[in-house]
Amino acid sequence: MNLKYIFFAAVLLTTFLSCRNHFYKIKSTHSISTVNNNVCKKLIGKVVLYAIFVDTKETHPWTAYDIKTTLDSLQKSIEWITAKAKEFNIDVPLMLSIMRTIR
Repeated sequence: MNLKYIFFAAVLLTTFLSCRNHFYKIKSTHSISTVNNNVCKKLIGKVVLYAIFVDTKETHPWTAYDIKTTLDSLQKSIEWITAKAKEFNIDVPLMLSIMRTIR
């Protein structure tokens, strides 16, 4: 019975010692500006959302239903973005353009 308590205490002590820096050390937080650093750009001026539907040998071809539902979702996204921009008095003219390749 005492061996179980000693083993438990050893595990607890080892865990505490290995994690003690996390308890006592205050880590500073900072943020890196991500706007304009990658594909997440500011939507300024006329913005085109370009959807490309590609059929390949390895994937199933896009059906008319797939394209229609995807375009519907994209249009709803455009409407949502436009509505959110209007809440902040920002005019963002978004256009949806598509291209379909057939192989």
